[in-house]
Amino acid sequence: MENEPLVISYLQIRKAVGFLGIFLPIILMLYSYLIGPCNEIQISLSQYYYTSAGNLFTGIICAISFFLFTYKGYHSDNNAPRIASIFGFLTAIFPTNQKGLVCNFEISPYPFPDYFKDVHTVAAALFFVVLAYISIRLFTKSGKKKDQTPEKEIRNKIYKACGYTIIACLILMAILYLNESIKAYLASYKPIFVLETIMLWAFGFSWLVKGEFIFEDKSN
Repeated sequence: MENEPLVISYLQIRKAVGFLGIFLPIILMLYSYLIGPCNEIQISLSQYYYTSAGNLFTGIICAISFFLFTYKGYHSDNNAPRIASIFGFLTAIFPTNQKGLVCNFEISPYPFPDYFKDVHTVAAALFFVVLAYISIRLFTKSGKKKDQTPEKEIRNKIYKACGYTIIACLILMAILYLNESIKAYLASYKPIFVLETIMLWAFGFSWLVKGEFIFEDKSN
């Protein structure tokens, strides 16, 4: 097939996005623990910007955003991945603040303006909202009736489960932000970090499935 290399490249991009999303929290924790002097988990993934793993955080988010920007699916709606990439770049460019930072002795953080945190928070939330939309609405599409294989039906259920998992985590995070008492009660469990990690794993798993890493059509 003339377009076979193109299809393969899209599959590789999907897998790359998936693996980066899944391994980001793990990489940040291990690097900060093994390379830097901090052996504690930060309260959020964004706080790793101020640790020895800061460059990795920024680099991986930018890499995911770049892949999303260059990605083109089988369908005409390619705007969503590009919109997600813009929010991803904004998340990386505008770091959160240092409130609640654990092991802040690792580096001497630059005092960014307060509005950086607001831009970061809104961009990160919208980034995940668009990713949820991609999983629920775009990944479940089929070009032809023959494409509705048993494996495709399984994949569609996975896409929706991943998308709704992201939405559920966003709702829980909003509750934590709005209710300081709950947030304080759960602080020792690092709920923001946990929810962000679950969202990244859901996002990454969805893209791995889309990249045919698992649940590939048997006919392929």
